[in-house]
Amino acid sequence: PLSQLPNGTTPTHHGLHFRIFTRLLAPSTKQIPTAPAIEHCQNENCCNAPDPVERESSAVQAAAVFFPPTDFLNWGAPGVDAVGLGTMAGLKAAFGPRADTAAERQIYGKEISPAYFVTSNLPPVVIVHGDADLVVPIQQSERFIQQARQAGAPLPKLVVRQGKGHGWGKFWESKEDIQVFTDWFDRHLRNVSR
Repeated sequence: PLSQLPNGTTPTHHGLHFRIFTRLLAPSTKQIPTAPAIEHCQNENCCNAPDPVERESSAVQAAAVFFPPTDFLNWGAPGVDAVGLGTMAGLKAAFGPRADTAAERQIYGKEISPAYFVTSNLPPVVIVHGDADLVVPIQQSERFIQQARQAGAPLPKLVVRQGKGHGWGKFWESKEDIQVFTDWFDRHLRNVSR
C-alpha cells in the first residue's frame, strides 16, 4: 500500500496536508515554529553506519496530495485573508486567538502557509485538485506551483479533476487517483516508469 512506501507521503485530509507540506519543505522548516527541524545525514559517520536505515536521509523524497491549502493570505485571489475568515470562518477556532485581529492574521497566515517556505530543495510533488472546489480553491495548488517556480524548485505536477469539488465521493479510494499516486512514487522512489 501507499502508506508503506519509504519517504513518501499521501495524506487524505486537507488539514493534514499543511503538516505534511511544512515537513517536506525540510530545509526551511527551522523557520516555522510549529514544525520540528528534520535531521539529514550530513557527515561520514551516519553515511557509514552499520544499519542501512541510518544511512538514508529522513527528508521526504516525494509527496502526493489532494487539494492542499498552501497560502491562507491569498485564498482564491491575491490579498484574500482566510485565517478564520470567509470559507474558513467555520474553522476559526482551529486557528486560535491569533485569528482575532487583522495584524495577527497577517503574521500567523504567513507562518502556517507552506507557499512562503518553498525552496529549491522541494521534493517531487504531485497534487490532485478538483476545479470546482469551493472549500480549498484550485488557486491554492496553482499558487504553490508559482512559488516553486520562483524558488527554482522542481515544478509540482497538478492533476486537475474536472467538475470535482472538495473531497469527491470516496476520493481516497479512487482507482484513477491511486494510480496517479503509485506511479508518482514508483517513478520518484523506486525509479520505475510506467
